Amino acid sequence: MTVGVALLVLSALLTILEIHSFTIYFLAVALACLSGALTAFYFGGLTAVTITVGVALLVCLPAAHWLRKRMQNKASDEVTCDDVGRRVEVISKQPNAVKVSYRGSVWDAKVETGEAVAVGQAMRIKARDGSTLLVETEK
Repeated sequence: MTVGVALLVLSALLTILEIHSFTIYFLAVALACLSGALTAFYFGGLTAVTITVGVALLVCLPAAHWLRKRMQNKASDEVTCDDVGRRVEVISKQPNAVKVSYRGSVWDAKVETGEAVAVGQAMRIKARDGSTLLVETEK
C-alpha cells in the first residue's frame, strides 16, 4: 500500500514538472508511475508493480518521443526564428543565467560564450531553446 501511495505522489509531482517543462517525457514517466500505483492498490506485490512500471515505461517513452516529434512543425520553427537577431536588455544576472526584458516580459536567457554581462546591457538573441533565449553581446 505504501508503494502505491509513493508512486501516486511521484506521478503527481512528475505531472506538475511536466506542466512547467513541456517536454512530454515527464508525463510518460508519470503515467508509468500511475499504472504502478494502480497495480499496487489492486494486486499488491512489489514484483507486479515493478513489471507494470517497466512495461509502461517501455510503451510510454517511445510513444512520447514519437508524439513530440510529430508535434513539431514548420510553423513553430518559423516563429522561433522570428526572435533571432532581436534586441533584449539584461535586467538581472545569476551565476549561470540572466533574466532579460523582451516583448514586454521577463525571459530566462543563457549567454553561451561565457561573456561578462552587466545589468542594463543590450544583447541580441542568437537562438531560442523552448522558452529560454540564447543571447550574445551586440556587435
